[in-house]
Amino acid sequence: LQHLRSEGLASVHFTGGEPFLYERIAELLAGAQAIGLSTSVLSNGFRVQELAARVPDVLARLAVAQISLDSMRPVIHNRRRGFQEAWNHAVTAIHAFRALSVPVEISCVVTEENAGELAAITRFCDQVGAGLILRPMISQGRGIHHRMSADFTNAFTREVESIREEGFKHFR
Repeated sequence: LQHLRSEGLASVHFTGGEPFLYERIAELLAGAQAIGLSTSVLSNGFRVQELAARVPDVLARLAVAQISLDSMRPVIHNRRRGFQEAWNHAVTAIHAFRALSVPVEISCVVTEENAGELAAITRFCDQVGAGLILRPMISQGRGIHHRMSADFTNAFTREVESIREEGFKHFR
């Protein structure tokens, strides 16, 4: 990273898999921060509460934490993420990062299954002071069997327009 920094690298975004499953993630973040790189993460929220207690200074220096949250219904989010406590980890991580004054963006993969929840997710973002990134499912890789109908695409577009009209400011 030091060589890349000297070549002009300004930031590094840690993602995965799940970056917080790597035992030395705090060391990587601290090292990048020590040489002047802006750091950010995209996470499911695993281990964030533990790390916030152990290395709050490292996490507090993140430029942004993106947390995956696909549903306000734990059963839906847990099933999609393949882990019974995924929703709890995500929500706990959002609150832990906000307690450290780290800007949070909620990353939501949208399919026909959860498209009707966008207003609820937006309200949650407003409540916790988080931005929202909507990522429509792309029919590639593990998503190959999730073909989006024209009806879904039209409904998604209308829902996004409605959210914008309501004045939600932190929306991409």
